Amino acid sequence: MENLNPAFLGFLQAIQNSPQYPTKEEILAEPTLEYNEVVIDILKTFKRKWQICSISEERFYVLKEMAKDIGVQYEKNPVVELGTLYCYQPSVNTIVLGPEPSIISTLHELGHAIFGASEKDACRFSVHLFRMIFPKAYDRLQWDGHMLKRKEVVCRVK
Repeated sequence: MENLNPAFLGFLQAIQNSPQYPTKEEILAEPTLEYNEVVIDILKTFKRKWQICSISEERFYVLKEMAKDIGVQYEKNPVVELGTLYCYQPSVNTIVLGPEPSIISTLHELGHAIFGASEKDACRFSVHLFRMIFPKAYDRLQWDGHMLKRKEVVCRVK
C-alpha cells in the first residue's frame, strides 16, 4: 500500500471512516446555508469565466482560482491541485481536482475544507451554492443517492 498515490490512500481512509452519506432530502432541507455577498460575487464572476472556457485546462484554471478565492473568505486558504480524483486532504489543506472539470465536485471538496469531514455540510454547501448560481444547469441534473449527475442522453436512431 505504500506505493499508492497519497490522494488515493486519503480517499480509502475517508471511505473507511466516513459517516453515512446524507439523503437528497437532508441536503435540500431548509434553512439553506447563508453565504456572504463576496462569495456570491466570486461565483458570479467564476460563472462568466467558465462560460467562455473552451478546453479543460482553462476550466481547471478557473476552478482553482474560484476555490482559492472562496477559501480565503472562510480563512481556510486551501492549496488546489490537479490529481486523479476529487478529494480534500485535511492534513495538508489541499483540494485535489479530478480528471474531469466539475463545479459541483470542486465546491463539495471546498465544503470539506471549510466544514471538515461532515458529508452533510459539504453536500449542502456545494448543492445550494450550485443551485443558486447555476439554476438552469441544476435543473438538468439528476440525483443518484447523495450526488448530482448529468442525465444520460439516449439517442434514438430511426
